Amino acid sequence: MRPKYFAFYWTLPVPWVGFTSLPADVDVAAEISRTIRYQRDRVRRHVRDVGGTLLPQDEVVRLELRPDRGSAEVAEDFAGLLRRAEEERAMVAIMDFAGDTNWRRHGALVRHYEHPCCDRITLSQDEVHPDGINPYAHFQKWRERTEANTAGKSDHRVRILAAIGQAEGESIASRVRFLNASGLRTHSGKMWTADNLRKFLRVEPASR
Repeated sequence: MRPKYFAFYWTLPVPWVGFTSLPADVDVAAEISRTIRYQRDRVRRHVRDVGGTLLPQDEVVRLELRPDRGSAEVAEDFAGLLRRAEEERAMVAIMDFAGDTNWRRHGALVRHYEHPCCDRITLSQDEVHPDGINPYAHFQKWRERTEANTAGKSDHRVRILAAIGQAEGESIASRVRFLNASGLRTHSGKMWTADNLRKFLRVEPASR
């Protein structure tokens, strides 16, 4: 009898570029996120190699709650899938990106890796996806982009303050409308609201 497999895929949000949600459908999610696509293809290959069966509805996709860490909530979703697998005498495949480098280590997920139904797939640093992605190079690129975005926070503030000076009217509401209509966003990539604009205007520049 061919072993039955579930799969669990996860990635981090990147709010400052607007990546804050993922569809539940794994193939649609894989078109949006290269990290999800890598996991999907790698897990499907693994399941084929061991002679298992993996149905699309048994692949779970989760986007983390924060851009810089794993959460207990997502780990609980994984634990729930493991419980389901135990009841159905199945396995759950999951990619462990951390490996020897400890990159993308998800502390809350790690606690479930020893579960008898968990089939943890480790990652080689020189492994390249068919579309040319090397996960470690991919993560390094995003780390550098995030650091550059953080370093540019003061420049962003200058741009927003200059734009506010061009808004018609001095009310918070008129300024919010102007910024959003101009395509300008907060430093984290969100739409402006009355609340976050007030907070922005209360913050003193770091140079002071």
